[in-house]
Amino acid sequence: MSVEEKRPTKRRRIQNEHAIQRLNVQRLTQYFTPDAPIIVGSYVRVILHSVGIGIILFVLYRILESFTDEIQARYHYEMDELAERARICHQNYVNHNCGPHLKGAVWQSFCDEWDRCRQFQAHTVGKTKIAAQVFGEVMNGFVEPLTLKAMLIICLLLFGFFIVTSLIVV
Repeated sequence: MSVEEKRPTKRRRIQNEHAIQRLNVQRLTQYFTPDAPIIVGSYVRVILHSVGIGIILFVLYRILESFTDEIQARYHYEMDELAERARICHQNYVNHNCGPHLKGAVWQSFCDEWDRCRQFQAHTVGKTKIAAQVFGEVMNGFVEPLTLKAMLIICLLLFGFFIVTSLIVV
């Protein structure tokens, strides 16, 4: 080995500012491909679409949650109302001395009605019927105040977001 090979090499100090900037740019860009803007643009598009879909899913989740809460509240209200009605019917049945020993056709029709009413099971209330009523009321409440122009603007904003983010070209 020669003396020159053993001797440590010193880096030469660059005095020219333009040369320093060019070296820094070369160091940064040596890891990039020519397709880097397309790749970055694709990632930006995916992120924007993910955010948009996440917002839509969150809004749908909140709407469904409010529907189920409203259905549960209405169901419990109906159950309580029917239980109260059955209690009143039972009270009328007992107060008027109804039963198999009752004689007379006039009171028998009332007693039969009170007997059917007091034996009604509150849990037979259908949740599907209540859900359909709630859904219909909510949809009517949402659509009635909106004009055609407002609905068109909402649709354009929703679809426009995805169309514009799809057209972003880097």
